[in-house]
Parts: sequence; C-alpha cells; structure tokens
Amino acid sequence: MKYRILFFLMKTTGLILEKIAYKRKVYFEDKYIQKRKIKGGALLVSNHTSFKDYISYFFTFFFRKVNVVVGSIMYKHNYFFNVVLKTIGAIKVDDNIYNLDFINKSANCINGSKIVLIFPEAHYSTDGNISKFYPSYIQIALKTNEPIIPLYNDGVFSFFKRNRIIIGKPIYPKDYIINNTKEEIDSFNQLVENKIKDLKVLLENKKKNSAVSLRYLFNDLGRLITYVFIKPFLRIKIHYKGEINPLKISNRFIVCSNHFSLADPLILISILFRRRIKILASKDILEQNKIRSFFMKGIGCIPIDKNSLDIDAINQSISVLEKEKVLALFPEGDLHTNQSFGSLKQGVGLLSIQTNSPILPMYIKKIKHRFYVFINDRINPSSLAFDKLSNMEKIKYITDKVSSSINEAKALLESKYE
Repeated sequence: MKYRILFFLMKTTGLILEKIAYKRKVYFEDKYIQKRKIKGGALLVSNHTSFKDYISYFFTFFFRKVNVVVGSIMYKHNYFFNVVLKTIGAIKVDDNIYNLDFINKSANCINGSKIVLIFPEAHYSTDGNISKFYPSYIQIALKTNEPIIPLYNDGVFSFFKRNRIIIGKPIYPKDYIINNTKEEIDSFNQLVENKIKDLKVLLENKKKNSAVSLRYLFNDLGRLITYVFIKPFLRIKIHYKGEINPLKISNRFIVCSNHFSLADPLILISILFRRRIKILASKDILEQNKIRSFFMKGIGCIPIDKNSLDIDAINQSISVLEKEKVLALFPEGDLHTNQSFGSLKQGVGLLSIQTNSPILPMYIKKIKHRFYVFINDRINPSSLAFDKLSNMEKIKYITDKVSSSINEAKALLESKYE
C-alpha cells in the first residue's frame, strides 16, 4: 500500500516539475492512427541516453505504470534509491549472465496487461549514436501476444531546451519469427534497431518542420491567404472511398491529380492546409506573369521544365519527400481544359520508387461554379509485390497503377453527379 501511495505522489507532484524542466514534447510516427494511451500489455523498446530517459517515459505514459528492466548495479546506490526502484516497478537483471529470470518476470507483467520498458543497448550512448541491440527483449515479446512499441528519445535534458520523444507504430514479433531460429531472431533484432534509427531521422525532420518557423514564412503566409481568402470562392467538396479520410497522413506522400485549370494548385493547398506542400509547376506557366510567379513560388511551387529531364527539379522533389513533406504534381504534364484525362509521365513512379513514398491519387472536376474532388485509396510502393521487376518496370507499373486509380476516381465522381 505504501508503494502505491508513493507512486501516486511521484506522478502527481513530479509532472509539472518535469514539464517545466525538460519541456517534453511527444511525436508519433503516424499521429492519425496512434494514441499515447496504450491499452493492455506492451513491450516498450527504446534507445538509451541516460537514466533520465525513464523519467520522460514515466510521465509520457502518465496513466500507466511503466515497469522498467534495470541492471543490478542500479540497486547498489543506497536504500532510498532501492525504494524508488521498487515503487516504479523495476525488474532486476542479475549480474549472473546466465540468470534470465527477468525475461519471465517481464513476460508475466505484459501478459498481466502491464507495460514493460527495456533498453536493448544495455548501456548509455552519449554520442548520439544507437549502439548494437542485445536480443533478449525478443524472447520477452515471444512469450506474449502483445506488440513491441519502438521509441526514440533525443536525450536532451537541460533547462531552456526541449526533450523530444517519438513513438513508433506497434510491431508484432510473431509476424516475423515463425520457427524461432537464430537467423530469424537476428533479422528481427536488426529490423527493430533499424526502426528506432528511422524514428531518429523522422524526429529530426519533424523538429525542422515545426508548426511555427520563420524559415517557411512566405510559404505559410501563402497557405493562409489561399485558405482564408481564396478557398471560400472555390467552394470545394471532397469525396473519398471508405470511412477513413485519406488526407490524414502525417508523413511523406505524393499527391497526383488531373490538371484542367490554373486553380488546381490552390485547390490542393486548400484541402491540404494543415501540411506544407510543394507543387511541381511548369516553368512556362511561372514565366508568363511575374506577379503570378512570385505568388506561386511563395506558396511552395517548384518550377520544372516539362520538355526535358529537369534534374534540379527532381532533386528538389526528392529532398522534399526525404524531409517527410508533401509533394504534389500533375503527371499529365499539360492542362486538359476539357476535363479529359491524358496519359501520365513516369516521373511520379520514379519519385515514389526513389523515396519509397505513398501516392494519393485524386480527380478534380468543376461542375457549374463548384469544384469537386474525389480521392482514391493510397498506393504504397512498399506493399506492392514487384520485387522481380527491374527499376524501369517498377516505375511503369506504379505509373500505370496511378493512371488507373485516377480514372477510377473520375468514374466514381462522375457517377455521383450524372
């Protein structure tokens, strides 16, 4: 009973102090399908920068008790520290390397609908790099039917600086380990380690793409002007398949649409107002009018020479996607004012393959004085079974798939307003 009271006091009195001292901010790999509240049991796997990592997770998952796996050396400090470890639910790893009781204790916790935190590096990494993972956490996960949740902590714990954490999507070991062989375990261990390294890169990109930044002043001002003053006149109505809004994607993706008017970029900016997007636009259009060119570049247009292989525009587009931003393009290459849908250039397939970016196909149609948008299902290159194809065949395959998807969106939209 006394440990429960002490635990409650640590949570309630320490939260405000921790927020003031470290200004913790939590991100998600995909915030639209994830929540900080974890239901049932789970194994949290994180990089390790200092003992303060646990403090940040202790308050991140405020309504859950985070049982942490700790080395026996932590029990050699003093009596008070031992009481703290018992209060927070620490699981001791014995000095004897052959004593693996902590695996069973951790698995029992998770099977009892609790969460366990483990640092597979087993020691602090103070240089910012992630060290090799020890695979004992995999044996814990295999004794349960619950997921591994990867975490990355940037290890910034000082006044006037912000501590940042990113929470990855759950991973189920039994989807990867069938026969429990050494090869499967080593492969899965590398997968989890790489996942946390990817989270590190994603966190760095999210820090650079903060909601408020002077770096994107003109881009944000252009988005705001478009959304507040132009969108009401466009009178946009959006349709999409299924019950989940496909626009709610927090990471990189490519928007592909038909192209029938100069209002198309403004429509895309309006419906994707919450994201900073870059739009590939023909140099010919931008060079026709200096005022229009200034405004379009301000809202995020990348000029591209549609009559040649514009390496500079391609490199800029790849850079946009690698920074987890949104790239929009009109793969027909030309305006089709009669609202017919032409053949696509293969740049969309190239960019998707090169950056492993999902594609969001859509069709825009104007009926009287209103614009209608139909958004089809996402096309994710990582989920397509075309490993045996050459790169050129993959590019053509994705381009054809995008073309058929936009045609399907066109047919579905027109069927609604025949």
